[in-house]
Amino acid sequence: MQQECFSQDAQVAGLTMTVLVTVGVHNGYGLRLDDIDNEAHREEAPKYTYIAPAVSVAASTAGKISMVVFLIRLLGTSSQNFHRWFLFTVTGIMVVLNLFIIGILLGHCRPTEKSWKPLIPGSCLSNNVLDYPGRIQAIWNALTDFVVAGYPVSMVWRLQMRNTTKWGLSFLMGGGVFAGAATLVKVYYMRDLTKLNDVAYAWDLIAIWYM
Repeated sequence: MQQECFSQDAQVAGLTMTVLVTVGVHNGYGLRLDDIDNEAHREEAPKYTYIAPAVSVAASTAGKISMVVFLIRLLGTSSQNFHRWFLFTVTGIMVVLNLFIIGILLGHCRPTEKSWKPLIPGSCLSNNVLDYPGRIQAIWNALTDFVVAGYPVSMVWRLQMRNTTKWGLSFLMGGGVFAGAATLVKVYYMRDLTKLNDVAYAWDLIAIWYM
């Protein structure tokens, strides 16, 4: 039941992220601010630039937890305590890092809207607070994807089931390799993470890869 709940949460968050990015693109997400003629859109584009990746992280978190819970249920009594604790530890660190990044994305400035309304009174954290923790979080998420994808290869083949079923499960759960690879590509483009003066344009490739 827990696995299904997390899976549904991931789907809802993923759909929400897609809607936010779509609305952001309608307002100029991906364009330079100087190229956005509508003044209201010039403000809305950066707003969705900050909010959409936070929802993306939530979707990714729920999806990975769902996969780990499913994997543990699948392995059942064939998994040793070490395997369970290893999966729980990797996943637990991922959850902590992801929650931290969501907090940074939405709490980088006080008040929050100062992130996309730089002229209003308030204060913001150093840009490095987005940069280094963001890279660490992304790399750990990629590691989690690879762990979840690799475990079926080493564990499923020990189960008493047909080889065709083992291949199918390994291929199904091994799909995390593609997610991990996409995350590593995103890490490369995170070199532009601190270009907050024109964030809607600077983060466009990041958005493509986190989606």
